[in-house]
Amino acid sequence: MKIKDVLYDCTKMNEFEFIQKYSKENKLGKILYDLADIICNDKNSSMAREYSTLKECNYSQNESKMDYDGYDLDNNPVEAKPQNYYTNTSSKNPRKLNGSGSFNDYTWERYDKTKEDNPTVLFSGFIDGKLLYILSVKYNDIDNIKTSLEKEFPNRVRKKGHYLRCIKISYNNYKNASSFEIKYIDKEKLKEYNRYISNDLYQRLINE
Repeated sequence: MKIKDVLYDCTKMNEFEFIQKYSKENKLGKILYDLADIICNDKNSSMAREYSTLKECNYSQNESKMDYDGYDLDNNPVEAKPQNYYTNTSSKNPRKLNGSGSFNDYTWERYDKTKEDNPTVLFSGFIDGKLLYILSVKYNDIDNIKTSLEKEFPNRVRKKGHYLRCIKISYNNYKNASSFEIKYIDKEKLKEYNRYISNDLYQRLINE
């Protein structure tokens, strides 16, 4: 029993299904579920959600923290951008699942390398650690990365140690891309949690 596969099951199964499966191997199925659920909802680490996103697409995870998150079946690079919505949030205006993600600490040098590699980028959506959807697009088809760098570093001039801390990617930045694909949908969960998903994205997914 690999812990990552336990975490993956936690993102796909409800509590009853999970305990039914693991109680056959471990009498502490409920405790195992509770621990896995905490990890899958960790606000400080998206490791479990990244792994589940890659595994659902049959992609391998890069064990190193350097370079890309994983690789597809042809060993091409993949980036995973999971978004998790917490239904018990205390925020007055929590952001709904909307197919968004971000690239952090960006430079022209990093952009040039990533553009050349043109990885697949997976935008996945979770509700309380449960996987609802995975969207896929090629990096070069996301329309605001280069323009964000041009605004921050005109004429490609950048002072040493200066980074663009965050490039926010929205569903609108790639929804019409020729490489766009829907890799995974759980329509039952979509219907159950529709109030936590932006309408534009929900309509596209539910009508797929």
